[in-house]
Amino acid sequence: MPRQHYAEFLKHLQPLVQSAQPLRLAMANQAARLEELVKAAVAHGARRLDGEGSLAEGNQCRPVVLADVTPEMAVCNQDSFAPLVAVLPYDDLDAAIAASRRCEYELGVSVFTADPSRAVALADRLRAGMCTINDVVAPTAHPGTPFGGQRASGWGSTQGAEGLIDLTVPQVVSIKSGKFRPHYEPPGSNRMMTPRFFEAMYRMAYAPRWTQRLGGFFGVLGTALGLRK
Repeated sequence: MPRQHYAEFLKHLQPLVQSAQPLRLAMANQAARLEELVKAAVAHGARRLDGEGSLAEGNQCRPVVLADVTPEMAVCNQDSFAPLVAVLPYDDLDAAIAASRRCEYELGVSVFTADPSRAVALADRLRAGMCTINDVVAPTAHPGTPFGGQRASGWGSTQGAEGLIDLTVPQVVSIKSGKFRPHYEPPGSNRMMTPRFFEAMYRMAYAPRWTQRLGGFFGVLGTALGLRK
């Protein structure tokens, strides 16, 4: 969050967080992990916008938002897979990108801005496997979209053509049937790698007269077919 909008953003965010309903957790240990991260952050100066009290009851958990967080805190470098958000102010985009790179987990990011073209340029500087602009993770969960991250989150891709390729093992079958193999002959044995061939290519492309260019064309053709040595 840009520092000039930080206080106002928290002012509008706090009542929304305090009125939010508990969410069901997928795993029992998520609540304990959430409690651990929140307590550590508060002990180092962060403050809860959701209010005081316990976070979880059974397999349900209240959404938690932490303000005044610093990039060094564990809450910015680890994931609880629980409804937990840390809000950090930044002075410029370089500082924001540097802070994001402190975390080794980069599965997906969201960029919210009134200037989508600027966000596209920013996406090129982010290392996450998925980036949504003015949206959350929903578009990247489409079955036709590769789903995967980078760095410590880079365990390959699922979904889409890339995900299908990750599940395949390629096999190459090569059959020699003739004298001409432009991609596999050793250097010097391929007649399309000879000086005569490149000379003919140059004349075909850049000769000043059309008759000379025509002669270059026939020179290329003759060399490729083995009619010229």
